[in-house]
Amino acid sequence: MKTFLNRFAGSDRGASMVEYGLMVALIAVIAIPAIAMVGHRTEDTFNVVGESLAAGDGGNGGNETPAPGGNDDDSPAPGDDDDSPAPGDDDDSPAPGDIDDDPSVAEPGSEAVVTSTDSSLFWWNNTKQGGNGAWKAAVHYQNDHNRHQYLTLEVTRTDNKGKTTTSSVNGFYVPANGNATYEVWDNNLKLHKGKTTGVLSVDVKVVSVTTADENWQPVTYPQYNKSTTVDAPTP
Repeated sequence: MKTFLNRFAGSDRGASMVEYGLMVALIAVIAIPAIAMVGHRTEDTFNVVGESLAAGDGGNGGNETPAPGGNDDDSPAPGDDDDSPAPGDDDDSPAPGDIDDDPSVAEPGSEAVVTSTDSSLFWWNNTKQGGNGAWKAAVHYQNDHNRHQYLTLEVTRTDNKGKTTTSSVNGFYVPANGNATYEVWDNNLKLHKGKTTGVLSVDVKVVSVTTADENWQPVTYPQYNKSTTVDAPTP
């Protein structure tokens, strides 16, 4: 046995085997902790990347399909004004109650309502050939809502030659849940040998209605074709 060991130690091959064994042991001692450390750092890196991706997806777990009510930049959700029109969005599309989009649909208290008209002579002088005098036109407005109305009116008188004169009236008051009468006076009229001259008709046009919205803030609504004509009475 001793002879065998002496032979082995004395040979070059035996010396090389011992050296290789020591090198492998030394590499193992250094590599194992290093690999463990790198593994933990790699795991931490993947965890950070995964959390970042999850946060960037709005908590959607990396799912590519947007969830209802999720990020506005992923897909339009109900009520997102910048993605798609929703009922009541005045700037997207006309919806019920949008007075400026669809003039045929009115907000409560936004329209002037005419209930009746009449005309009458307030003075008249008779002559052998007829007479002369003046008459007044009256337009009756009704407001069935709990908000006051202030009307902007345009009044046009037309005489027997077709000539017109127009004047404006601002802030004609119609009380909430009430009525008011607008009267146009000083319409000259003359009757001579059966022919009537002077102002033959008065047209009262509602240009706009100023009232209050649901928050009791002033709001003005334009009117569309709200014109009423009153003819002169028969002398």
